[in-house]
Amino acid sequence: MNFTNKWIWCQYSPGAGGKMLCTMLQLSPKVHPWYNNIQGNFKDFKKFVESKINMNPATHMKDEPQPPYHILWYSRQLPFTRGDNLTIQQAEELFRKNNQVYEYNHFLTMHWHKPYFPDWFTGQSISIINDKDSLNFLKNRRDAIFYIWKDNTVYFKRFLPAQFEKKFGNTLKDHPITEKIYNSKDEFYKTEFYEDPEVLPLCKKNYDTRVKLNINLSEFWNRSGSDIATKINEVFDLDINLKKADYLLDSWLKNNLKFL
Repeated sequence: MNFTNKWIWCQYSPGAGGKMLCTMLQLSPKVHPWYNNIQGNFKDFKKFVESKINMNPATHMKDEPQPPYHILWYSRQLPFTRGDNLTIQQAEELFRKNNQVYEYNHFLTMHWHKPYFPDWFTGQSISIINDKDSLNFLKNRRDAIFYIWKDNTVYFKRFLPAQFEKKFGNTLKDHPITEKIYNSKDEFYKTEFYEDPEVLPLCKKNYDTRVKLNINLSEFWNRSGSDIATKINEVFDLDINLKKADYLLDSWLKNNLKFL
């Protein structure tokens, strides 16, 4: 079986809680955990949530949870297209070559920010939709996590090496633009938010056949973790721990209430 059949991706705009949702998926023993304590006892799980979910926006880029897989052969975010044109066979060979330590009897969950999927991805996905009730939250959270303003210059923390530890899958090899000058906040938001190609296309339901579940971002504060996890369990035939799902979403929400 191709490993791409065993992937459950979470497609979302950066800042829209995708890492939290990836963590929720890993609360099922059928999904390979990025960190062992995600599926450990409740005491260890609480410690993980405190260190990797309840993060200070200023250090978010350094502290957020990261998958343990070597995936430098493709990029998850725009404007980078590295790996987009691979065949299924090429993607399969690259992943297995660079991740020989992993067995393939679990689903692998990964995050994805582009509004489209590469042809080699034959797995399943959840898409987080930026519904109108969540746009201000997303804008405020992205402001706090991803940008540094100095006069009219905006620095993009997602691409500044000093803002994060070395991790698999970063885009430094694509030589990203790390700063831009904007004459006004309106100009900035128009380009970097309202017309951002990683934000605007995900403001509506994704009908790609690989997307098995669309979740509105606002559901993260309008529904319980166990409610969302129950739906995920039904769609993907998982067995997410509902008690942990409640604790995870409650903790994430409390840490992000300032952006609502």
